[in-house]
Amino acid sequence: MLETRDLNFKNVIIIEANESKLPALRKSAPLVPHEVTRLLGIDMALREEELQRHLFYRLLYSASSAHIIYEENSGKERSRFLEELVWHEEKRLGRIGAIEARRASFNAEIAAPGIEFGKTEEICEMLKKLRFSATSVNTYVECPLKFYYTYVMKLEEKEALTSDVEGNEIGIFIHELLEKSFTHFINKKPVINDDFRKDVLSSFEKQFKVEFAKKLGSSAFLLERVMRHRLESFLDFESERCREVESGVKEILYLEQKFKPGLKLSGTDFDMQYVVDRVDLLEDGSIFILDYKTGLDAHKPKATKKLENMEFTRASIKENIRSFQLPIYYYFEKEKYPEKNVNAALYGLRNPKLTYFIDKNVDIDRTMEICLKSLDYILHEIVDLSKTFARDNSDPESCRYCPYKTMCR
Repeated sequence: MLETRDLNFKNVIIIEANESKLPALRKSAPLVPHEVTRLLGIDMALREEELQRHLFYRLLYSASSAHIIYEENSGKERSRFLEELVWHEEKRLGRIGAIEARRASFNAEIAAPGIEFGKTEEICEMLKKLRFSATSVNTYVECPLKFYYTYVMKLEEKEALTSDVEGNEIGIFIHELLEKSFTHFINKKPVINDDFRKDVLSSFEKQFKVEFAKKLGSSAFLLERVMRHRLESFLDFESERCREVESGVKEILYLEQKFKPGLKLSGTDFDMQYVVDRVDLLEDGSIFILDYKTGLDAHKPKATKKLENMEFTRASIKENIRSFQLPIYYYFEKEKYPEKNVNAALYGLRNPKLTYFIDKNVDIDRTMEICLKSLDYILHEIVDLSKTFARDNSDPESCRYCPYKTMCR
């Protein structure tokens, strides 16, 4: 309202004339502490309120007509300025309730019934040149509209300037720490002894101070204790795993390695990429692929018998394949080592455990046949001109944490 002080208007509309908005009072001054002004006998809040009251009345009296809108419910009340205005008018007219507010209500759709975007020839050409990953394919399976925002519109989640630590920040932190710690075991047998533990925990403390301690302040100690405990549990688990006679780790082949292979499906060439967290050569000569998981979203395809009854639709693939991460890792790593037994696992780091891709419920040849056919279906649907990018809100939990949820309302 300050910018209106020298202007006259024909019509004035004041929106949201509620307490906390009118007047909008700051709890503290940026330069002089409240305690200092109070000791000096200066009430800054009262001065600010008087200034805003003057501007409010100046604005109203400068207009030919004025409309004041406010919200009234159990959580909100109309502004004290408006109460004063009504009281003065009631005194002038000599009766209570002389002025009645006109009530209005509006129907609002919380979420649009269906949001979707079509494709153009240019978009399809761009998608055909896109280098797909397990993450991008999983994103489409989860919600085509989310894929559209991420990979077609190339929108990025806004970085929040808060003191909170996001789950993906912890994931990146742990991945970088484990890569740095295990690097000198590449082409060697990992030995998890006291010296190694000491080095890992020392690196953890230093890296934590840089990444999180300053951001979290005094509350950092709790996160540090939790992460340290889980790191120690992982080292205990890894120590036992590496020492096993037959299935122990003979050497680490590579860490955080990025590959960009091609994939031909139904006559169409697709560019692919994947970053594998870790690949081990085991004592029995087999290859073991590890995908670290710091959160709770560890998924692998269902058992082979359930996959055989699956329909080839995106919804059915979402329910049964669930994630293409392990199938894609397995397919390309098996191509490198055709003569060796290959397996993959999700390595949960919260409570260390391995969730194997191949187990007693998996016929790997049949499972991979179905997974590749499903991948073929999804990739061709992505580049199909007739298919739209439609919203999938079948999973409320997924929608709740989606970075684009406000764009679906």
